[in-house]
Amino acid sequence: MKIGLIGCGNWGRLILRDLRVLGTEVVVVAHSAANADRAREGGATLVDEIAQLAGVDGVVVAVPTVKHAAAIIAAIPLGVPLFVEKPLTADVAAAQRIIELASDRLFVMDKWRYHGGVQLMGNLVRSGALGDVSGLRTVRVQPESLHDDVDGTWILIPHDLAIAREVFGAYPTPEAAVGVHAVIDGEYRFESMFGILRFSDNTWH
Repeated sequence: MKIGLIGCGNWGRLILRDLRVLGTEVVVVAHSAANADRAREGGATLVDEIAQLAGVDGVVVAVPTVKHAAAIIAAIPLGVPLFVEKPLTADVAAAQRIIELASDRLFVMDKWRYHGGVQLMGNLVRSGALGDVSGLRTVRVQPESLHDDVDGTWILIPHDLAIAREVFGAYPTPEAAVGVHAVIDGEYRFESMFGILRFSDNTWH
């Protein structure tokens, strides 16, 4: 199998590693000299443009979030499944356009859905072993974000939505949210967010 990988940065290099462990031939589009070096060291073939990935069996998109939409749209004409690092984009209109063009072969990385603990929670809810469930609270704590193109909302909330999807079998509807910002070293930065989402049966997240 041959897989195209768009991007070979902090996360892309790990995807390359895992693909190679699986015995997959990987063709990489790298956007910097450092990423190109990582791709070569990882045993990948390098090409300059996404169009040159023609002939691959699938494509993984692992560029910074603000570049997701352009990379995905450029890869759609390849006609193969597209596996995209979350979030799909940081632009709702672009996301809707992408879904119109390739919803039947577009997949977003939802790794938390497949965590044993999350799947166990889903099984407990479906079995009714704990009775009726009132809601689900998820909390994410980390010292800093490694992503400097978008704030933590775009990077972290998809994980919580994926957990809700696995536990309850559906995505909740946003009801309210409060963002907390702070000035750190003279920079206005996103700090945290508290939100309430609700399912059709009034279960909360």
